[in-house]
Amino acid sequence: MASGFDAVLDPAQLKEFGVGQRTVADVLSRVVMAAPDAMPRVDIAKGPMLPGLAELPQGSVSRATSLLLKLGFLAQEHRRVERPGRPIIPLRLGPEWILVGISVRHSGGRPVEVAGMVTALDGSEQGQRAREELSGSEDEEVLVKVIADVVKRLTKGERRKILGVGVEVGGHVHQGRVIFVPSAAANRWPPFPLGEMLNKELSGLSVVVENDVNARAVSEIWRKAPGSHELRFPQPHFAVAAVLDEGVGGALVVDRKIHVRGRETGHLAVQIGHLTVEYPRRWVRTTRPSNAGAGLRGFGDPCRCVDAAGEPPGDDRGYGHVDALATPARIAGELGIRFGDFARAAQEPGADPDGRLTRTGEVFRAAGQALGRGIDVMLNIADPVSLLLLLPPALACPAASSAAAEYARAVEGALNRGRFSSSGRPALLVESTGPYPFAGARAPATCVLDVFLAYARGEDTGSRPDTSRARTA
Repeated sequence: MASGFDAVLDPAQLKEFGVGQRTVADVLSRVVMAAPDAMPRVDIAKGPMLPGLAELPQGSVSRATSLLLKLGFLAQEHRRVERPGRPIIPLRLGPEWILVGISVRHSGGRPVEVAGMVTALDGSEQGQRAREELSGSEDEEVLVKVIADVVKRLTKGERRKILGVGVEVGGHVHQGRVIFVPSAAANRWPPFPLGEMLNKELSGLSVVVENDVNARAVSEIWRKAPGSHELRFPQPHFAVAAVLDEGVGGALVVDRKIHVRGRETGHLAVQIGHLTVEYPRRWVRTTRPSNAGAGLRGFGDPCRCVDAAGEPPGDDRGYGHVDALATPARIAGELGIRFGDFARAAQEPGADPDGRLTRTGEVFRAAGQALGRGIDVMLNIADPVSLLLLLPPALACPAASSAAAEYARAVEGALNRGRFSSSGRPALLVESTGPYPFAGARAPATCVLDVFLAYARGEDTGSRPDTSRARTA
């Protein structure tokens, strides 16, 4: 079963076909952007699938497509005769390659579930699925073995070629190494080379490790608009913000690439969750509700990043972070309910019959204001054309008079008040994060393709371990 980046980009094959890696990547990326439509070589060269693409030489396209056909990345459709002259032979993505996506879900800064799925490169199917629950007490070596076991179960008996394995985690990563998990308790999850360890466990399969929100942003680079064959975000710059159970993440796409600040130190470009925002100090209290869920914190408690730093909170350290105000876990903690009751609380009335906010409505509104203020900082600095806001299902489509609707209105209000110019406001698209466990596994699978294309072009591949060199399995 053939696998891996270097096996595909074999110098001897490139020399045989007289084509460079970059041209191969450019041609393949254009076919991916056009998929599921087939496209003749002349259109691949002209680049109509994305505004601003430079035209490629016809000869280079011909040589690159010949190599990609041999490798099984492309397949030919039946010849068509649309006008006098030579018949047209459209090309589409081939069915011979698969991508494996793995999502590691966290709770309390610890991995609690590994879910994976196989995706065909040509998008013809979402294949095998597998998942494994964790207790949250496993160390990194056990986590690696669980992920590897899920991958092996997914690919057992698989006859197609595996381009690579993508893994998303809720933390900072660089070259496959998990640097830091902001929500983790101190010393609970030390830095470790997840990608390198998986590469060894999986007999040299190429492994890509990425932050979960970055992974979603990468998938949006290639995603089609619903009911259309056009790219949903054809513009070069857009942003993604995501509210997860216990944290808020952000990602910025610049020139259709994830923008990351300080890759070598594992710094993400858009750390919305750990921005400090203004919030009503009446939420600060010295006593917890008697019925507060076990381990849940409210708005008046410091962010968990203080725990992860291993230092006691100072006068202001860790207070007022977006993570400490805008998430379902904090809302539940502030209301004194179990986390499992969050969705029910989101459906409660946000105001009484006289229009006064209920206690639940107040809490949801304060959380939404914090999120809107944090996102507004990102928008004013980065100025993206579009913003995709991902919210938990209970917040994404709220009933008009519910507490969740107060959250949505507060987000919108904070964004409207904070923008310096209404004319420069980005297009806002709100979606659900999707149900667990497999919704997250599609994004890291797409990261494999994205990193492969970057690797072929000689660009930075900070999601891939340095030691990962693919071999034939």
